[in-house]
Amino acid sequence: MGALRRLYKVAVEYAGIASRIASEGSLDDVVRWLALLHALQVQAQASLDLVARLSSLLGHTPSTPVEAIEALLLNKLITREEAAFLRRVVGFRNIVVHEYTAGSREIVETIVSERDHIKLAKLVEKYSRRPRKGD
Repeated sequence: MGALRRLYKVAVEYAGIASRIASEGSLDDVVRWLALLHALQVQAQASLDLVARLSSLLGHTPSTPVEAIEALLLNKLITREEAAFLRRVVGFRNIVVHEYTAGSREIVETIVSERDHIKLAKLVEKYSRRPRKGD
């Protein structure tokens, strides 16, 4: 299985896990809250890894996820709206990884209520289906 497809499968799997956790009970339970946060973090990282991999397959050598997003935008593989959404994913991932759970409660509640984790899975799906040389 190619790298793009493998990363897509992780992104979709963790979107489903996040949906299940969010729908099964109160997020006031710290274990449930941390499980949801972790699922969203894994999904975000797999999605950003997919974007970086795709950018690299296009001949770019991004040193950051934002540079990879810009490469996809430059190559017209994503729209400006999709690029803005992916930049928000980068911001979320950075908050979770570098600031742990500080300030992330409201962000996570927004992600879940607006179903952004599902939107992210659908966005990366279109890139995982295209076979690419070297994938």
